[in-house]
Amino acid sequence: MDTDHKIIASLFEHDYPQIEHHYAKLRQLNCPALILWGRQDQVYAFTGAEYFRNLIPNSECLILEDCGHIMGIDKPDDTTRAILTFCDNHVKLLN
Repeated sequence: MDTDHKIIASLFEHDYPQIEHHYAKLRQLNCPALILWGRQDQVYAFTGAEYFRNLIPNSECLILEDCGHIMGIDKPDDTTRAILTFCDNHVKLLN
C-alpha cells in the first residue's frame, strides 16, 4: 500500500507539465479505487470519470446526478453512501 499512497500523494502536486507522468502512475495503482463524479460538474466534464475508470486498474466509477464539483455539499448523503458502500465492498479484499 505504501507505493499506492505515494502515487496518490504525487497527484496533488498539480504539476500539469508532468500530467502524462501522473497518468502513468495511476495505471500502476494496485488498490481498489472509487471514481466519484458529479454529472453537472462545472470544473471537469463528467466524461472524465470514464476516462479515469479506463486508466486506473481495479477502479469503479459512479456519476452522481444533479450534482456539481463539490459532491459533499451538493449530495452529502449520496456521496457518503457511495464511499461507505465502496469501503464495505473492498475492505474485506484488503485484509
